[in-house]
Amino acid sequence: MKADASVYEGKRVIRRALALVPGLERVQPNVVTVAILIPAVLAGVGLWQGWWILAAIGAAGRMVLATLDGYVAERFERRTPLGAYLNRIVTEVADAIVLLGLLGQADALWVALAVGSAWIVNVAGVLGPVAGGSSGLAPRVRPTGSPSCSARRSWRSYGRSTGRSSAGCSSC
Repeated sequence: MKADASVYEGKRVIRRALALVPGLERVQPNVVTVAILIPAVLAGVGLWQGWWILAAIGAAGRMVLATLDGYVAERFERRTPLGAYLNRIVTEVADAIVLLGLLGQADALWVALAVGSAWIVNVAGVLGPVAGGSSGLAPRVRPTGSPSCSARRSWRSYGRSTGRSSAGCSSC
């Protein structure tokens, strides 16, 4: 048996646990997204002060909330254009807050390189799907037959008739 300790495996574990939590249909994903800043500040302060347990709790809390907002938005069909923007912006700010906490432990040059590297990785992760590629995290075929989106139901037939991939629907 292979042990996988990647970030994405951690998110899959969190998603499985979230599926068991009652009442998530009442949660507003955009509020959760903004709340990601709270554990990010805890992690940043923990790193700055060398309080490693606080840093670990903040980092874990940030990951749980980052997974929760997407889970709620997808599972309960609450995706919005504002939510997509908030998710990217808050994630960038939260990453910077956490990494700036390293200033208490490392030279500013190394912290600047870490922040810059994280930003490049985040931008590269956005550019692939924007250019028509896949992030590799989800299948390229959208589910069909959802009662809430007639455009999604017709996407497969559109894709077959035009030769385009069925990577997504521009109206949902």
